[in-house]
Amino acid sequence: MAENIEEILAEIDGSQIEEYQRFFDMFDRGKNGYIMATQIGVIMNAMEQDFDEKTLRKLIRKFDADGSGKIEFDEFCALGNGYISRPTLKGLLHEIAPDLSDKDLDAAVDEIDEDGSGKIEFEEFWELMAGETD
Repeated sequence: MAENIEEILAEIDGSQIEEYQRFFDMFDRGKNGYIMATQIGVIMNAMEQDFDEKTLRKLIRKFDADGSGKIEFDEFCALGNGYISRPTLKGLLHEIAPDLSDKDLDAAVDEIDEDGSGKIEFEEFWELMAGETD
């Protein structure tokens, strides 16, 4: 893994940045330009990266370059790795689109989990959110 946020961002292409922005905006509901540290635990759990409180604080300190206790967009991009489980993805989709039926949610999850592994790469989830699945 790259040592700092600038190195990580240099490895991300423009289309990924747009996807990350869309996903970031889903969590930045107040459109404040940041995600509170308390939300980072929820996001990490969605990525099936379960951390105890101490480890989570260390992770936030590592990526919260300005020490604000908030994760701004560039810092958020550096966090974007890991996997999302099928049940977690279904739950996230339900939060985003509460009018979708269970059948529609299952179909959306099936579409992105093509290999049936039960794990969706986080980038694939962003592609789904950006409407870029095949």
